[in-house]
Amino acid sequence: MTGAAKEKIGKFTPIPEVGIYNFKKIRFQIVDMPSLMEDASKGIGNGKEILSQVRSCDLISLIIDLSRNPEAQMNLMLNELSNSDIRLNITPPPITIEKTGSNKVQVFYLTKEAKKNEELDELTEKIKEIVKANGIRNGIVKIKGLISLNDVVDALTPSVVYKKAIIICTKGDLPHTSGVFETLRETYSSEFPIIIGASVHNNNFPNDFGDITLNVLKKIKVYTRNAGNVAEKPLIIDEDSTVKDVALKIHKSFYELFDHAIIIREGARQPRKKVGLDYKLQDLDIIELHTI
Repeated sequence: MTGAAKEKIGKFTPIPEVGIYNFKKIRFQIVDMPSLMEDASKGIGNGKEILSQVRSCDLISLIIDLSRNPEAQMNLMLNELSNSDIRLNITPPPITIEKTGSNKVQVFYLTKEAKKNEELDELTEKIKEIVKANGIRNGIVKIKGLISLNDVVDALTPSVVYKKAIIICTKGDLPHTSGVFETLRETYSSEFPIIIGASVHNNNFPNDFGDITLNVLKKIKVYTRNAGNVAEKPLIIDEDSTVKDVALKIHKSFYELFDHAIIIREGARQPRKKVGLDYKLQDLDIIELHTI
């Protein structure tokens, strides 16, 4: 994908190998990490160092060798990541816990969805017990949706991180691997939005891997325009971003001196539109910022 460490393809990776994947003028840094061993979360095989770097990435790709036991590989990686407080493809629970100076532990269900939790009185008492067991004698627990007691524990654990993850299966060209791949996909498709079958030997890998990555991360591409010239490289922003977010991303002065923006959107009923800071952007929009 990146042209890095070509002579090491197919060999054990003892240290991280870094490469740059270029896609539509976007540069993705891809890091091939050493394999996780059993008890990596306890430090075996430099596991703590490997997992600390994994925690900082945007997208985790679990690499599965289809010629070996996929279930054992998945179980090992999922266990070690979970033991390191790395949660995959899970939305952070709708709960916040704040310490206070008095009034003991109070639990508030702030939305209709939160009030749909079963046995609220019993749940409240269990939440208070967990919070107190973590050393908080006075605090406010705010719940905005459906939760479990595990969510409460995670909310009290500062080391917990939530990461997007996909599965990439290698050696898809070997005999009998197609059935293995289908079984793996059936088993894990509910937990992983993207499961890719690949073969270096057959040069089989998605040409649009950059778009796949952006979709999983819920990112969009927008292009800036200045004096009639559209930038070659896009800005990568969250899919729910507004003009304000782009202005701040470029430089805070564009926000502080903002007057209006022109949005050019191909295929729209109004392809050129004058908008304000709160205007929501779409993928492939062209934006021109005007200041006072």
